[in-house]
Amino acid sequence: MKKSEFLRELKYNLMGKVSDEELENIIMDYDEIFESGKADGKAEDEISDMLGSPALVAKAILDEYPNNNTSKMGDENTYSVAPLGKRVVAFIIDSVLSLIPLVLLSIIGERPRLVLFSVFPMMIYNPIIPVFLMFSFFNYIRPQPHVVYPHTESIVLVLAGFVFFWLYGTLVMIMMRGRTIGMRLMGIKVVKKDRSALKPLDIAVRQFIGKVLLAGLTWNISYIVSFFWAVFSKTNNTVHDKLAGTMVVEDR
Repeated sequence: MKKSEFLRELKYNLMGKVSDEELENIIMDYDEIFESGKADGKAEDEISDMLGSPALVAKAILDEYPNNNTSKMGDENTYSVAPLGKRVVAFIIDSVLSLIPLVLLSIIGERPRLVLFSVFPMMIYNPIIPVFLMFSFFNYIRPQPHVVYPHTESIVLVLAGFVFFWLYGTLVMIMMRGRTIGMRLMGIKVVKKDRSALKPLDIAVRQFIGKVLLAGLTWNISYIVSFFWAVFSKTNNTVHDKLAGTMVVEDR
């Protein structure tokens, strides 16, 4: 049975028996199972045979809700919470990846030390303020004498570096369905606490508003609060998780 047929039958057997949000999330989970199996070299028919009949799969899912349509998965305690150490390592990996364009800029610039020791520390201290100061660096980020490199391209490159830094987490998490590259490497992902489907708006609130914008407006105090909150929280909660109603769990 092909993936499309399996998911269609599974959806048919669950429709009206679980909430729309739960149904969407279940279908997404099984879609990921097929994609993971295909990545391992398995055919769709082989994967569906391993899963069994969609009707039996639906019955097994419905057995979790014998009394009503309220998902037991909605309880935070049903998740396997990601360890704080994995979150920290994933954050470091993603921070390094988000700075790659500016690293490249420092390599091609005439004065890489100025970028390395002025722009980067400023971005770490406050990820928003550097954009207001970057025009003062344009006179120093000049092309190599033997390379035709217009001044306007330097401006575009700097702007692109900042945009990539700001939007990296949001765009990557949308493309990778609740994961960043660092999270994928550490085997963790972001989910909604109420088990509803994680939407692009939720990701934007968490990654851009809750992490980049709020960190800039509070001079990174929000990160400090998040760290200590996560240390003393059972679910390793953070400020940006609270804003988006999310939590980070083990990606099984």
